[in-house]
Amino acid sequence: MATRMVCRAAVLLFGAAAAVKRAPGAGREARVAAEAADQIRGVAEAAFRRDPVQREIGVAQKVPGRDEALAQDLRARRPPEFRLEVPREPKRRHSDLHFAPGGRESGSETRMFHDAECAARFLDVWRRIAARFCGNADVIYGYDLVNEPVQRREALPGCDGWTLQRRAAEAIREIDPETPVIVESNLLDHPETYGTMSPLDLANVIYEVHVYNPVDFTHQGVGGPYEPKSYPDVRRGWDKDFLRRVLAPVRAFEERHGAKIYVGEFSAIAWADGADKWLADAISLFDEYGWDWTYHAFREWSGWSVEHEGHDAKHMVPSSDNPRRRALLDGLKGGADSESSFPTAGEKAGQAVPASR
Repeated sequence: MATRMVCRAAVLLFGAAAAVKRAPGAGREARVAAEAADQIRGVAEAAFRRDPVQREIGVAQKVPGRDEALAQDLRARRPPEFRLEVPREPKRRHSDLHFAPGGRESGSETRMFHDAECAARFLDVWRRIAARFCGNADVIYGYDLVNEPVQRREALPGCDGWTLQRRAAEAIREIDPETPVIVESNLLDHPETYGTMSPLDLANVIYEVHVYNPVDFTHQGVGGPYEPKSYPDVRRGWDKDFLRRVLAPVRAFEERHGAKIYVGEFSAIAWADGADKWLADAISLFDEYGWDWTYHAFREWSGWSVEHEGHDAKHMVPSSDNPRRRALLDGLKGGADSESSFPTAGEKAGQAVPASR
């Protein structure tokens, strides 16, 4: 059975790290999560000082100059409502390298694929993280090597998106043989790129995919004016069968290689008409396929939050109940007593259910 998670314990590797609320009885899990945030933030700020990035709804952009001033400004503008809730019962944490060394170039191209120094920093970061957290595979769901890589141009030798992730995974395995390694596919971890994806010849590998299709629906009004669109839409062919076709390359990869699939992000913007139906259809497919999944995002930006509602980004208000929240909670109920399908887990699947605000 699949593991359902609302809160991806992502560590944003420049300018901010997830704040950890220590809950009574959390014990070692709380300490590991807290130390992970502090340790990875320290590594990031030391290694990435040359190339600060800007956090805009999960997209990292290279910003030249003003290094220290910009870093301070990013920390000051961290959304105050963003918290990583450490539950009372033992749960597992997903560590996500959200911003790669060097950030992104034009067209969202991941810079480290074309910069040997950034690539070396990337490998060093994962060696240091693995050395610090080796032995916590029962707490850490996986090391997510790089968030939404993009490579459209020819990379440096040994630094293309797949090879650099393989090198990082091998470096981790020399230090930590047990904690799963999470690999993402090209073009922002798009489902379609799994048609040309190759598996790693390593044990305990999880393959992550992000699902935001159709983007014209899920991201309408993100960053500017928009024409309202609905789901389902018979005229446009947007329905559950459409989503099934979108996921077909991932499903084929899974069946061809016996791979474990994890949906690391999926969402539809709060003001999209039918966002709840889109969530319900997506979750239904993930569960049908037995995939682990994490909703994006828990107490991050209000546009994705199921604890807010409104007709655009400027008019979001707290909401204790709404159709999207109910759709997500309905999906979570299906995993309350299920066990993780990952062979090394051997524990009950965890949930971090969003509380009303």
